[in-house]
Amino acid sequence: MKRFFFCVQLFVKPLMEAADSDKPIINKVDIKLIFSSIEDLLVVNRGFLDDLEAVVKQWTNESAIGSLFNKHVRAPRRLSPMTVC
Repeated sequence: MKRFFFCVQLFVKPLMEAADSDKPIINKVDIKLIFSSIEDLLVVNRGFLDDLEAVVKQWTNESAIGSLFNKHVRAPRRLSPMTVC
């Protein structure tokens, strides 16, 4: 989770800002190609982690996490086919 966040903060955002300047490092098309759906993955991971932590806090012998996987796998995504493969 932290790695996704740091990747976005340290690379994606500064590169996108530079792409809007008069001295771009690389263009926006290349940035999107290189980093594909990393911000979408960050949202997916955050949602899954939040749900998982909620279950773990109230864990009992009857608790299960399979439904969490199903919920997050089946939820509609904007992820590219390359990311999901």
